[in-house]
Amino acid sequence: MPPRLPFSFDNSAPAALIFKGILGLIGVAVAGVIHSLLVSHKVEGVIAMALVGLIAAFLCARFLQGVEAGRGTIHRDRVEVERVRVCGILLPGPSGRFPTRSFNAVRFEQVAESAEVFGTSGRVVLAGRDGTPEVFVAQTGEEGRDLACELAQALALPYEERHVPY
Repeated sequence: MPPRLPFSFDNSAPAALIFKGILGLIGVAVAGVIHSLLVSHKVEGVIAMALVGLIAAFLCARFLQGVEAGRGTIHRDRVEVERVRVCGILLPGPSGRFPTRSFNAVRFEQVAESAEVFGTSGRVVLAGRDGTPEVFVAQTGEEGRDLACELAQALALPYEERHVPY
């Protein structure tokens, strides 16, 4: 049975949690630098905490390059998606209102099992065409295949399946 339209989605929780954790680590590093400078007067502490802060800032920058998060609603004739704001910072991802006809397909991207990842992981994506961005709908397990098929049926779009290495 296809999902009821309008279909609301929000895939921002994992990205927001990771981002908040990295920002928290940066905050601890800044507090450590301040404490080492003003209270303990230890240069080693300043250097160590500054190094931790720099590493956390590097990880934050790398995270922001690879993350995609958003929330929105899929209607029969359009898809509305917005970027997510965490601690005042917009996470990367598409935003706007796109007609359903501007998508090629509903795609299930399956991540191959590996020694590091146990079980099957997948993502449901609306594949854009002609300048329309891909819209990441859900991070799922094996059940994402059913969701993608049902969304494709509900939107009268083709269903695609891809195996991806990540």
